[in-house]
Amino acid sequence: KRWASALLAGAGVAVLEVGGGTGPTGLRGALGCVLLFSQGVGIAAYCLLQKSLVRRQTRPYGPVELTAHAYLTSLGIMALAAAVSTAAGLESPPPYSRSGLDALLATSTLVVVAYAALFASVLGYTMRADANRVLDASTLVLYNALQPPLTAVFLKLIDPANADYGLDHVLA
Repeated sequence: KRWASALLAGAGVAVLEVGGGTGPTGLRGALGCVLLFSQGVGIAAYCLLQKSLVRRQTRPYGPVELTAHAYLTSLGIMALAAAVSTAAGLESPPPYSRSGLDALLATSTLVVVAYAALFASVLGYTMRADANRVLDASTLVLYNALQPPLTAVFLKLIDPANADYGLDHVLA
């Protein structure tokens, strides 16, 4: 089962790479790959920590409680990252500027952020914590291998004219 998940992950990456895309190359592309790899390591570490917290013998955390603690911690980290980004001038407009806050508080932005926070994030991480009660963390992390191919398929279904993930070459 685990080898199949690893194969799916490799296939998903291959599908995305076959399309070529318009992404950065060279040092910037390599940095992007390092950041994505770091995200994978981070989610693996989170799943191991989560497993120990939802399965511990003395007062285990429930999935919703654990997700709430994770989000409060993440809020602090994101606020710090926004401060560093503003101070270093890494984004335009800077997150902690008048124009950055105006863009954040726009109704359309708030709707998108609310949807992403509630459905794509809180619900997903709560379900992950609940699944971590019964599955091994290593098995749970392997389901991340489904994200690249599913993303490509959903994009092809939602917006076939603008899907540029190499599926035209694979499905033709």
